[in-house]
Amino acid sequence: MAGKRLSTKKRREEILDIALKIIYEEGFYNLTIRNIAEKTNISEAAVYRHFKNKKDIIDNLANLIFQESRFKYKDIKKYDPFELLEEIIFSQMREFAENPYITAITFQEEIFREYPDIKKKFNQHRDERESFFSEIITVNQNRALISKSVDPETFALLFMGGIRMSILKWKSSNFSFSLGKEAEKIIKELFKLLRKE
Repeated sequence: MAGKRLSTKKRREEILDIALKIIYEEGFYNLTIRNIAEKTNISEAAVYRHFKNKKDIIDNLANLIFQESRFKYKDIKKYDPFELLEEIIFSQMREFAENPYITAITFQEEIFREYPDIKKKFNQHRDERESFFSEIITVNQNRALISKSVDPETFALLFMGGIRMSILKWKSSNFSFSLGKEAEKIIKELFKLLRKE
């Protein structure tokens, strides 16, 4: 069972892609080292050369998801808040559109039950995002660019919830509509809340 020779980086990427596909198509409990090896056409020992165990694979998949929000915007004041929020939502929707199997990890409660520390990582990531979006609102209220009537924490939840629910709906429809168009609708409605009267 010898698969074609790949660089370590490429082989790791291939294993992660196959793992995501298995979780999406067959469910989390069918993700085994044996199943990955068979679908990758390599030996189980070869899989273990790249990852310690199943948990290590899941952990690396979680890290892939978190890359999508490498919030590089250190100084929020440098950006127009509307352009910044728009860029973030379109960037996130693009990440999912380019790799729909990521939804298999994002919405997989079984993984969180099995690996509480991965759930903790997801929760920490969510809290950081919520804080970041709240900060965008607060900073720009102080710059008089956003209505003072908006509650920053509530807006952050609405923004994140809009993205999450759109992706869930998209996943349930078997990816049958454009996430970009959904993003436009979310932005249009949420920006009405932010604009100064």
